[in-house]
Amino acid sequence: MVTVANFTSDLEQIRCVAGFRGTNRKITSFSIIDTPEILDWLHGGEFVVDSGYITFHNPSILKGFVASLKEKGCAALGVKLHRYHNEIPNIILEDGNKLDFPIYELPYNLYFCDFAYTIHKRMFEEQLDEMYHVSIAYKDIVDSLSKYKVPERMLSELSLVLKNPVFLTNSRFELIDYSYGPNDNFSSHTPPPHPIPIPNPKKSPSPKSNPQESWIGLDENMRQKLLKKYQQQPYQFHHFSIDGSNGETNCTMLYSGNIDGDAAFLVIPEINKLEDWHYKVIKDISALFQLTACNKINTQDFAASVIMAQSNSTDTILRYCKMYNFDYAKQRICLAVELNNSMSISSTRRYIIRDIFASITSWITNTYGCKVFFLKTHTHYVLYLLFSNDVSQETAEYQAAESAKKIHQFFGRDNISTLIGISLYASDPQQISKAFFQAIDAINLGQKLYPAEYVFLFRTIQVYQWLSTMPQENLTEMYMETVEPLCRASNADVNYVQVLRAYIENHYNISKTASDLHIHRNTMMNYMARIQELLPYNIGQPENRLKLQIGIHAMYLLDKQNES
Repeated sequence: MVTVANFTSDLEQIRCVAGFRGTNRKITSFSIIDTPEILDWLHGGEFVVDSGYITFHNPSILKGFVASLKEKGCAALGVKLHRYHNEIPNIILEDGNKLDFPIYELPYNLYFCDFAYTIHKRMFEEQLDEMYHVSIAYKDIVDSLSKYKVPERMLSELSLVLKNPVFLTNSRFELIDYSYGPNDNFSSHTPPPHPIPIPNPKKSPSPKSNPQESWIGLDENMRQKLLKKYQQQPYQFHHFSIDGSNGETNCTMLYSGNIDGDAAFLVIPEINKLEDWHYKVIKDISALFQLTACNKINTQDFAASVIMAQSNSTDTILRYCKMYNFDYAKQRICLAVELNNSMSISSTRRYIIRDIFASITSWITNTYGCKVFFLKTHTHYVLYLLFSNDVSQETAEYQAAESAKKIHQFFGRDNISTLIGISLYASDPQQISKAFFQAIDAINLGQKLYPAEYVFLFRTIQVYQWLSTMPQENLTEMYMETVEPLCRASNADVNYVQVLRAYIENHYNISKTASDLHIHRNTMMNYMARIQELLPYNIGQPENRLKLQIGIHAMYLLDKQNES
């Protein structure tokens, strides 16, 4: 930006004689007073010069002339001396000081063409400098996007360029994404302190909850005013102020296209004042958010059309699988990953999380040779492990469990806790959606049953899921008819339920069970005889053994419900 002060510093022969405090006004052009109606020809930003001819022969126009120049947005007034005016009229000097509007003496030998040349040369150099800054910033941002393939990266890069936070919001001014640039801290789950209001992280959302957070800096009245401004001038910058912990903060807003069918806006709180070239960068980059959003919605569309739509026909599922290159012919296991406090993750941390998942998928592919289909729903990161048909169920489940441990290990390095659910092994296309919900159910029920664990196999909690759907009285009745007598008879020396459970887990092998419990085989025989005495049915019959197994699971589920 060329101001009166930095322009006139190059011209030693002119001198400021009034309105010294206004020399920071911006110059955009040059104009000569060549008609009494000069005010009608001014549009703002001009350094106005007067040869004296018009004002000397029309002195009445001087009254209020400086005020009119300032109202028009002009930069300064220069008066040439010793042709018509030997000195600048007092009314000009007085109004200049009163209104802080700069008044300059111009020497008689100053050529107006040289004056105009100097202004335009300085402005051209300034524009070249701005264009250089803009081109470098634009190149860095686009190169970053091309390299990392992550749209959110642009927010972080833009924030670094502007030296301010950058918010991407929808038309309700709910946060879609945000970045603090250099203040982003990947190891922290909460946004750093800032003089503007930031949304609090939400608690663990359900799969159907809205992931967006309201930006609480705007009330409804302000929101409606901004939307009205946008509708009147959709491609212009709009400015407003919000109250923060450090007082009022000025904000700049610009429409950046439609994302998911809704208008999106870039909002920049000016913690540091934006320079002129910053606005050009914002304008150039804003359109890219809409383009990159199109790339971003692919897996969201697959998730909505295949994973969440459990009632779709096989033909519909296969069509979407082909569209998004999901190999539906392979055996598969679904891993659902839930990150602690994922709602508070800023854009900088999001693209690092993407990099971590890229490393994980590469590790799985290189280690086990299976394909990985990665996507993100509103609440979870999802990996489908696609196995060749010659991989057994046991091997696939082992590899899925090891992959889950590796995920936990990778994120643990950055102090991010994870909960990971693992579905059953399946190949039917209709099971693609079911596998996702199995993994979610494994997390939701698994963390209640095994709060110290972080990896949950649906296969191990499937019976608990089934039992959890039963009415409480039926669950209690099942417990009373099976293992309740064993609980009542247990004491400090022996837990008959634990003995029976070990016996079942060892496939009813007395010797193996005795070894696992570190007791003599005869002692184990005595325990089993006592258990048979306590129960009113033959525990050797297959249907009664199944009944006891279910009774043990019912007891465990009731215990966990009572703890809750």
